[in-house]
Amino acid sequence: MVFSKRKALLLSALTLLPVLSVGYPSGVFAQSALFSKVKEELKSDHLSQSSLEQVSNYVEANPRSSDGRLYLGLILERMGLKEQAYEQLKLAVEYGPDNPKALVELCKEEIRQGHVNGAMVLLNYGLKKFPNQPEMLFIVGDYLIKEKRPVEARRLLEQAYKLDSTLFGLPTSLAQIYLNHDYTRAAKYATMDLKVRPNYDRAQRIRGMAYCGLRQYDLAVLDLKPAFEHDPTIIPLAQALSEAYFWLGNYEEALKPAVFLLAFTSEPDIKNLGPTNWMVKVLRKLPKEKALPMVDSYTEEIAKKFNLAAYYYFLGTVYDNLNYRDDAIRYYEKAIAKDDSLVLAHYRLGLDLEMYRRDSKEALAQLTRAHNLRPWDNEINLAYLRLQDRTYNKHRDVSESIKDWLNSLGKH
Repeated sequence: MVFSKRKALLLSALTLLPVLSVGYPSGVFAQSALFSKVKEELKSDHLSQSSLEQVSNYVEANPRSSDGRLYLGLILERMGLKEQAYEQLKLAVEYGPDNPKALVELCKEEIRQGHVNGAMVLLNYGLKKFPNQPEMLFIVGDYLIKEKRPVEARRLLEQAYKLDSTLFGLPTSLAQIYLNHDYTRAAKYATMDLKVRPNYDRAQRIRGMAYCGLRQYDLAVLDLKPAFEHDPTIIPLAQALSEAYFWLGNYEEALKPAVFLLAFTSEPDIKNLGPTNWMVKVLRKLPKEKALPMVDSYTEEIAKKFNLAAYYYFLGTVYDNLNYRDDAIRYYEKAIAKDDSLVLAHYRLGLDLEMYRRDSKEALAQLTRAHNLRPWDNEINLAYLRLQDRTYNKHRDVSESIKDWLNSLGKH
């Protein structure tokens, strides 16, 4: 935004210090035009400095204006000044008890700040007071999607859509509902919001997944790629993008989202078969000497922000599956370095060291550690006891051979 670096200006707007140079429009129509202008700028994500100045000055001159406080709060929220925005929105509700827009925006801010219980109290109050207010129906329906209550969510969202089909974000929420059973309709609804804001990542994500469901993979990647770049940690998004590229035959592009899919589904003590099998499937399509450095690069990118010891373990299992044993060992060791309590990493490392490296001593050390961490695990115990016995018998056989050789020397 144009004014995002003007901290002094932001603070003066918050504290409502002496009037800024731009002034504010006088008269009901001029004020309405100002608020309409701000509303459009907020929708398009192109707020201007003059809007901030004019709204700030208007609120200073009209401190009990609900709409003035509302739009100042919305501007501040968009700037990232959450606490100050919250205070302005509370005042908007206080000065405008019959202003449904102020209540809606306060509810949104409550949700953004994680005050879900407080938001739901306000929403229930709002639905009773404004039963046909489309934005109120919209945000309650959207909340119900997150709570995995799709039937109730659909009812409220469709009611809101009948009241105001132009409400930005509402079509995308409906698209998310239809994504479960009607890909064509999901794509249609998401497109409505993308016509207003082409870079709206939620709509891109949902429409891209709908296109995947319709097997229109060329269209899917156009939406999914920018959405993935915006937030690569969303699991269904990474999965859909990787699959779309894969079925288009672009295996190199399929690899990065496959890596992120594996990384953000990895947890200790789960099987994680789907993402690991998918990663194997993608890697089989690429030459080892090209693919593995790419995986290392994506892994370093992830590791800058996240400590993913379990991911290192599962990547080791992927490489084991492909018979890339040295690389499997490398990632099991990385997993253990991050978290020495990862039982399965010790176990799989021990097996590879024994079977592939023929390093019985270090293999036994790893299997012993796995056994000590989980002494009730039969699979680990069998491997541990087998190698322990084998090592003991090997030493005993060597010892007996030396004794026999010495005895034979003595007889001569």
